[in-house]
Amino acid sequence: MNETNQKGITTELKCQLYFVEKGYNVYTPISPDTRIDLIAEVEKRLIRIQIKSSRLTQNQNGIQFNTSSTWLKSQAAVKKGYTKEDIDFFATVYENEVY
Repeated sequence: MNETNQKGITTELKCQLYFVEKGYNVYTPISPDTRIDLIAEVEKRLIRIQIKSSRLTQNQNGIQFNTSSTWLKSQAAVKKGYTKEDIDFFATVYENEVY
């Protein structure tokens, strides 16, 4: 497994554990090609969450993450951002803290 995939999987699992430890029911998709990484049931409401790996900002005073996905289609890279119709929130982990 390459380092990027490993970081992404680790971030997703840490976020899932965080929501479970908070007492929320967590649902994950079967397909890896969905815009949603998990759904958390919060007070009988389903919240669609996209999980992204994060890193320090260039000036090192905050964290940042990509708000789009990139994939290959017919040998060309396709990049698409998220809308409020796609997801409700982003989640990320930095230094073992979930944001």
